Amino acid sequence: MSAEALIEFQDVTKSYGALTVLGDLNFSVGSGEKISLIGPSGSGKTTILRILMTLETLTSGHILVDGEQLWHERRGDVFVPASEAHLHAVREKIGMVFQHFNLFPH
Repeated sequence: MSAEALIEFQDVTKSYGALTVLGDLNFSVGSGEKISLIGPSGSGKTTILRILMTLETLTSGHILVDGEQLWHERRGDVFVPASEAHLHAVREKIGMVFQHFNLFPH
């Protein structure tokens, strides 16, 4: 994948029991690049966004945001699940705009 990628999915898998929703997903989004997620209902579009926003955990794989691991952090020579402090620090680099602005009354 590109060294200039702002978001990078590396072999990301998400399963719910026996159902694999995402299987070994690989893609990257570069600086200034705009992408669309399209596909039929149930194809994993919302799951991709929910994993990126840390609303869902991934089953396996890695996600990098601006070159930094999202769901993992390095401890010595190995990656371990990210602490809340690490997740909070990476979340400051990403945001989401809801499709319907009136989801919240305030």
